[in-house]
Amino acid sequence: MHGYAVQYIKKVDESLLSFNDSFQKFGTLSLDEYGQLLLGMSDARFPHFSSILPEMSSKIQLEWTGGSRLNC
Repeated sequence: MHGYAVQYIKKVDESLLSFNDSFQKFGTLSLDEYGQLLLGMSDARFPHFSSILPEMSSKIQLEWTGGSRLNC
């Protein structure tokens, strides 16, 4: 993920109220950047967003796709 996207996500993360709120505030991210954000959960750089999204179980993800997190 590009540095500008990480900085933008950090800024938005600090103001998140709910998961639905994230869709409006993350609207300027590309689909790839938003996908990387979701695949990377839970991420210590984004504590508020991480707290409203569950982390995908690596075991389940490995069984479905053969890979886990962004290492696929």
